[in-house]
Amino acid sequence: MAAAGLQVRPTAFKLRGWDASQQLVVSVSAGERVVDRTAEARYYSLDPAIVAVTPEGVVTPVTQGTGRIRIRLPGQVTDVLASVSRMGGERTFSFVNDIEPILSRAGCNGGACHGKASGQHGFKLSVFAYDPAHDYRAIVRDAGGRRVAPGHPESSLILRKPTAQLTHGGGLRLRPDSLEARRLAGWIAAGAPFGDSSEPTLKSIRVYPAARSLAPNSQQQLLVSARYSDGSQRDITALAHYSSNDNLVASVTPEGQVKTGAVPGQAAVMVSYQGKMAVSRIRAPRPEPVENYPTLAESNYIDPLVWRQLRQLRIVPSEPATDSEFLRRAYLDSIGVLPTPEEARAFLADPRPDRRARLVDALLARPEYADYWALKWSDLLRVNKDKLGAKGAHAFYRWIRASLAANRPYDEFVREIVTASGNSVQNGPVNLYRVLGSPRELASSLSQTFLGVRIECAQCHHHPFEKWSQDDFYGMSAYFTRLKQKNLGSRGVALFPGGTGEAVNPRTRQTIVPHPLGGPNSDLAEVSDRRQPLAEWMTAPENPYFAKMIANRLWAHFLGRGLVEPVDDLRDTNPPSNPALLAALAKDFTSHQYDLKQLIRSIMNSRAYQLSSRPNETNAEDRVNYSRAYPKRMMAEVLMDAIASATGAPAELNGLPPGTRAVQIWDSEWSSQWQSYFLNIFGRPPRTSPCECERSQ
Repeated sequence: MAAAGLQVRPTAFKLRGWDASQQLVVSVSAGERVVDRTAEARYYSLDPAIVAVTPEGVVTPVTQGTGRIRIRLPGQVTDVLASVSRMGGERTFSFVNDIEPILSRAGCNGGACHGKASGQHGFKLSVFAYDPAHDYRAIVRDAGGRRVAPGHPESSLILRKPTAQLTHGGGLRLRPDSLEARRLAGWIAAGAPFGDSSEPTLKSIRVYPAARSLAPNSQQQLLVSARYSDGSQRDITALAHYSSNDNLVASVTPEGQVKTGAVPGQAAVMVSYQGKMAVSRIRAPRPEPVENYPTLAESNYIDPLVWRQLRQLRIVPSEPATDSEFLRRAYLDSIGVLPTPEEARAFLADPRPDRRARLVDALLARPEYADYWALKWSDLLRVNKDKLGAKGAHAFYRWIRASLAANRPYDEFVREIVTASGNSVQNGPVNLYRVLGSPRELASSLSQTFLGVRIECAQCHHHPFEKWSQDDFYGMSAYFTRLKQKNLGSRGVALFPGGTGEAVNPRTRQTIVPHPLGGPNSDLAEVSDRRQPLAEWMTAPENPYFAKMIANRLWAHFLGRGLVEPVDDLRDTNPPSNPALLAALAKDFTSHQYDLKQLIRSIMNSRAYQLSSRPNETNAEDRVNYSRAYPKRMMAEVLMDAIASATGAPAELNGLPPGTRAVQIWDSEWSSQWQSYFLNIFGRPPRTSPCECERSQ
């Protein structure tokens, strides 16, 4: 039995085959916390003829039977059982399950090595192992089969090069005495088989611990297991890939050991293996407890969700911003202008306790609201006169601004863009289809802009950090393959459904039936415009991405950082810093019928938004938990207008009426008519990408 407080995972396990292994994770309960002691523990095999164990706690088989491993810590001891089987007879190898993971872990199929488009030194592998059949041919059949020598496995190039026994541009990738090198040699000795269709397939991976609170400058060994279609599982800790989304809070070694630093916060450690993903969430609170943690006021549902996380991290939020600080922030964030001296004096003299909420309502009702947000959406939707012509670009801009001025429900706004048809001069959203000329561009850009799902990588190979496959990518692009465009000369372009065509996976040459991301194939035999069911799926309340994407985008705008960063990269392996808050924002949005102003109102009225930027002794290093206001740089156009307002000297904008503000310029950086050194140098974007990162901050 384990000593009180001493925990070992797993307590019993099976080792199947001579090349199996099992990582142990040793923990000790310390009050409400669990402390990893894997590195300090001492390991002993009580049955060395059956199992062996390394100083790092990795158990390997010796011969068939059941053996015990003893784990010691000062004053504590426990045993675990290992059952060893399949040590005799011929080992059955699978190229997909046994060999591809070794090549991936060694980096052989990475984009910087043999996985790049042209390969490396005549040897090319599919990037991230997305095409095992190709990789098998490249290793076993190509180059006259010279890369493997079944009669003399130790002489095989595929083994001697990564173990640096021969000159290798990639250097040492496998230790000659490692389990991986032995498995590779065993596979070659067995005739380098590919395997057959009856072998089990990988279904999922799991990481332990899935969440853990760690002290500063401490560590946690991860344990990763793979589950297969036949119900079996194996330890893959040594073969998985690891990365952290915040190395200042928690970094991770190639062996899966998480190490926290001195910066408090939260980090997500991503674990990937053969296209499957898992995440371990690491919380690193400040080491010093906060005595007499203050009772914090709450304005709406946002505040308790922010405060709860700060309390867990032992961080006290800054004091509320002063009225003058809030006034300036609210004007710039909501309408992109500075308050006039008269407006500032009137607000500061207002004795009503709800003056801040009244100010928010007044700002959202002003015409400058539509000007400001039309600029931001014109960036994302690529309104560009040099690409669309003056009539097309201005029609698109007018439609965007009119939609925002009328506060059209966001789901209607998006549906009209996705299903746009008709004349590009008369119907502004048609122009997006002129900017995004191909079904592939449309699938990629619309997914990123409105769903926060980046699928561009999947058009060539399985997404390296997500579940999306090539079939998923072309399933989305299939919604746009039957559109026709007709050039009307000076009258624009006509876009309408009714063409022919299907999406084809370029690797398999299979026709791909339209289907939404993560959804089933669509039956569109009786549907004249395939985009209609796509738009319905995208904007449905149950869509897992739609409401969260716009909620995250707005939160990032007002708070200076998204709950998910980058703001348009929502995926399981890039989780939000505060999942409960993102879910609550999305619920608020859908329950109010996709009202953008209502969501903005909720954010601006929260105490979290109205905090001062001045740090205290607990939150000076916080960058992601919203314990204070983070400094934000003005957009180039807003800065130009602010200077004009402060100096009383409006900028002269070529070809535009006097008094036109920079925010009202509806064209992009590359406009030959409205070139501005000031705007370009301060980050006005060229509008060639759906990413907000295109605007320099």
